[in-house]
Amino acid sequence: MSSNIKVWFITGTPSNNASLRADVSETHTSWRVFLGTSSGFGLHLVKIVLARGDKVIASARSVDKIRHLESPTCKILQLDVTDDCQTLDERAKQALDMWGRVDVLVNNAGFGAPGIAEEAGASGFAKQFDANFFGVVNVTNAFLPYLRSAKSGVIVMMGSRHAWKSQFP
Repeated sequence: MSSNIKVWFITGTPSNNASLRADVSETHTSWRVFLGTSSGFGLHLVKIVLARGDKVIASARSVDKIRHLESPTCKILQLDVTDDCQTLDERAKQALDMWGRVDVLVNNAGFGAPGIAEEAGASGFAKQFDANFFGVVNVTNAFLPYLRSAKSGVIVMMGSRHAWKSQFP
């Protein structure tokens, strides 16, 4: 891995986003891709980054859910992190064609299925693992060649506190 590529794994972002405000307060303009932007933290992050003057490529499984974000500084892209690698490679190329580069990739898409282990079964865990683990790996791999050729970029991995302690007994 190139020493110019920084990989961040960010977990447990406070609900008041105090740490986020400190991290995005720089004044340079950059182009960013966000995954999982139709609600929650992803949607909030897009709004904060746009407010500071950066450009964003927001993605979701359904672009209808993020159409309201579209603007001269925010492009939208349909992307399902569980798609096959060829489709994800095509989506990465589409994203890069929008502004010619990507400076920050934020892996925010994922889900947690509420319930107890016996109810979820192997297929429930497989779907969750496919999105939350392989989705991150495959999307990151789709963007890595471009980030390496640019010799710059940041990859942000969003996580959940449920990795340490579930709210379910």
